[in-house]
Amino acid sequence: MVDAAWEKATQAKRKIEPAYHEKLDAVVERYSARLAANLNQKYEIETRMPSVMIAGAGNFSVTKKEKQNQAREKIILIQL
Repeated sequence: MVDAAWEKATQAKRKIEPAYHEKLDAVVERYSARLAANLNQKYEIETRMPSVMIAGAGNFSVTKKEKQNQAREKIILIQL
């Protein structure tokens, strides 16, 4: 996704004045940082509770899984 953002920024740089190139680079860098933070948060939520296939039915906490699902629904990934 970051590569696609840099590609779009490069295409946009050809069309705009050189004075705006630094601002465009800053926007893409900010996007990259936010994307990394969102992906890290997503992966952290995914590791909170193992799958029922791994834990087994006896060791599976339904309430913990519901909390994980609610946290997963709150996350919005930034996409182009």
